[in-house]
Amino acid sequence: MTAAARARIALLIPAHDEALGILAAMRSVEAQTSPPDRRIVISDNSTDATVELARSRPGWEVWETVGNTGKKGGALNQAWAILEPTLADTDYVVTMDADTLLDPGFVECAQAKFDEERAKGCQLGGVCANFTGLPLDTALGALQMMEYARAERINRSRRGVAPVLAGAATMFSVEALRSVYRERGALYMPVLTEDYELSLALRINGYMTMAPRTCKAQ
Repeated sequence: MTAAARARIALLIPAHDEALGILAAMRSVEAQTSPPDRRIVISDNSTDATVELARSRPGWEVWETVGNTGKKGGALNQAWAILEPTLADTDYVVTMDADTLLDPGFVECAQAKFDEERAKGCQLGGVCANFTGLPLDTALGALQMMEYARAERINRSRRGVAPVLAGAATMFSVEALRSVYRERGALYMPVLTEDYELSLALRINGYMTMAPRTCKAQ
């Protein structure tokens, strides 16, 4: 009997004119205790130095969207169409924003949660981070911190079950994503709250969505 193949992880960072923060986001991925197998920056109609900076980091793939008018969701749809034939149902896809800083243990924590729920017989579709936010001495920064704290309280009250998988940092099961993709030919729909819509589609298909307290990002 042959051993089961190890699950692979592909990490995607959609980026539109993110020259100011893209390298910090990439470094937070490079610092993961459980490194992704593929690390991909998807430059979406960037007009600044995003592509050049992303290509300066070894071990990364840098893709550029073609004719995308669907913003972040459209960029991720284009990347998924390329990646999907190369992935097994047991693999994972991580998506994160170009201004997100992952906690070093995010990938390891999220994968452990998938393993834990699978051992219970539960179908887990996605695991997102709880966000601490960066200290910003502005009204917008204060509002952001309040929103992050509110979301964490909601997730905690639901014992880690998240109503929305935050697009800023989420690990998805490929099997769960395929369940949506096969129904409608795209992961993300052209709506303003594409993260919420995809979370809802996963739950309709019978998959749980979670935000464990130990999975963190800024």
